Amino acid sequence: MSRLRKTKCVAGVLLVALLTVVMGTVAYQLIRVRLADSLLHKIDLLVLRPPDDITELEWAMLVYYTHNLHGSAIPQQEMSIAELRSLHRDLDSMLESGPNRNSIDYLWDEYARLTEGGAWYRELYESDRDARIAAALRGGEAYFDRSSYTDFIEYVASRQNQ
Repeated sequence: MSRLRKTKCVAGVLLVALLTVVMGTVAYQLIRVRLADSLLHKIDLLVLRPPDDITELEWAMLVYYTHNLHGSAIPQQEMSIAELRSLHRDLDSMLESGPNRNSIDYLWDEYARLTEGGAWYRELYESDRDARIAAALRGGEAYFDRSSYTDFIEYVASRQNQ
């Protein structure tokens, strides 16, 4: 085999190897993006399953803040496929058995443990979330931002039926 032919053969093998690595990396990231998007959908579905011991408004606010936690955590970049799948199983169990306040607290704990963005969001917004919920419960129907949360419930319900 001539030297030129050997060089072309080696170059071809290296090109195939490089393309395989690039395609594998892209596929891995696409799987993470899809899993993260599906997680957000499942988090949103929690709003349609309020526990008996929590008002609809309080539950909508808890789920809405958890929705925002998910976005701030950037799980498609910071979580592994195994971690994303584990959260999927956890959310499936919550949706099947009926979520409660402990379910929300568990999700906040997991996002804070698994991602820097989740820890940052929790530090910044957990007390704000609780203060706003307390204000909403005191204000009841007159709470100034009630419609944001009722719109969220309606939006999730409309997406579920599509």
